Order: sequence, then C-alpha cells, then structure tokens
Amino acid sequence: PDGPSLRPEGSEARLLEVPMPSQKREDAVNALKASLLQRFGFSSKEIIDAEVEGRLGASGGKLSRADLDAIEQSVIAAGRERRGGGRKQHSRSAPSLGVAAVSPPTPPLPRGRPSPP
Repeated sequence: PDGPSLRPEGSEARLLEVPMPSQKREDAVNALKASLLQRFGFSSKEIIDAEVEGRLGASGGKLSRADLDAIEQSVIAAGRERRGGGRKQHSRSAPSLGVAAVSPPTPPLPRGRPSPP
C-alpha cells in the first residue's frame, strides 16, 4: 500500500512488544507488599520489595503458595539477622521448686485477751 503505515516504527515498535503488567496484577502485587509491610513493619520494606520482585522475576510473574511462604521466611530471617543473629537466646525460667518449697499455712492467732501468768 502506498498510504502511511499504521504500524509504529523504531523504538515505538519495541515499546509495544514489551509485555506490560496488567493493572490487576500490579494491584495484587501492591496489596501483597502492603500486607507484608503491615505484618513485618516498615523496617522490612527493602527486603519485602526485593523478595517480591525477585520471586516475580523468577516465576514469570506468577506467585505460587510456595513463593509466598518463601517470601515470608526470607523476611523473617532478615529480621532476625538485623536484630543480632540467628537463634534468639531465651532466658531460663526459674526451676520448679515443687510442693516442698511451699510454706505451710500460718495458724490463726488466738482471739480475746491473753490470760495472766
């Protein structure tokens, strides 16, 4: 045809070939990030963003239940590392002293006046 072409040329054509995320998917990803931020706190924002984006890239844009679990575990592990390492040291509770350590009830005091000697 001799008329002008309706197809874009050059960089415009390449832009149209790039798959754009759907609005629903973008909304779902934003909702997931917001939920994780609410659960783990704003201090975890960087790790949440990195984990979600990394999993989306590795899975072709679809997250499975296993991906969501892995994201949560990564955020939890990163939080532990930030707070000072792997396992948390719990203080021991006081040992159980059993029944022998319980003092017997105090006998009631006599009422009335003491008798003279």
